[in-house]
Formats: sequence, structure tokens, C-alpha cells
Amino acid sequence: MKKVLLIIAILLLGVIILGIMTIGELIEQKEYKSSYYLYQKPKWYILVDEQRYLPDGHSIRWSLSPGEYKIQVISDEGIRVGAWDGKVWLFYTDETRSYYNTFKIRSGGGIIVQNPSWFGLGRGANIHVKVWIWQ
Repeated sequence: MKKVLLIIAILLLGVIILGIMTIGELIEQKEYKSSYYLYQKPKWYILVDEQRYLPDGHSIRWSLSPGEYKIQVISDEGIRVGAWDGKVWLFYTDETRSYYNTFKIRSGGGIIVQNPSWFGLGRGANIHVKVWIWQ
């Protein structure tokens, strides 16, 4: 009888030790996963997401600090899109209804969306501008 109780006690002790080890591994995995989320990998963050009406001959600008950007502009009328870095134009498009580009600004700069004037008789443009920054 004593041998049976000793075997049961040893088995019970083994189950307890195995349970503690399993719980320890689960806690360790949880800590690893939570520490993973403290460090986020760089990705694109939305900086501008605006829908506006742009009358004939008007423009809107956004100033941008140094960084890497993506721009997407969609319009129902012909517009021009440009970006500058310091005093240098990175791009300035002909009239278009949609535009997408990735670019870098090294000093200070910005972007412009312009509805070119047609002697003040042109149509207004409904535009949707999205700008992302890489961080």
C-alpha cells in the first residue's frame, strides 16, 4: 500500500512540475509577444486625407518636413500637382485627373494642388488628396 501511495505521490508531483513548466512557458511567450509590439516596424502613415472643392484658378498647399512621402490625387476636372524641396521642384505635372507618386524631401518643402485658371471661366474641381509619410 505504501508503494502505491509513493507512486501516486511521485506522479502527482510530476504533474505539478509539468504544469508549472507549461505555465512558465506560456508566460514567457506572452512576454515575448508583448515586447514585440513595443517595437513597431516602419510603415506608411496617412498624413493628409482631404476632399475639397477647388474653384477655377485656386490652389492649396501643404508644408512638409524632411522625409519620404507618397501622394495620390484624384479629381473630376484637370488639375496640376507639384512638390518642391527647398527651392527645387521635384515634379510639377501637366493637367491630369489622377496622380500618384513617391518622393523624398531632404530639406523643407511641400506640395501643391492647383486648378489652373481658364480666364476665370473654368470649372471648379472636386479633389481628393492623400499623402502618406514613411515612419
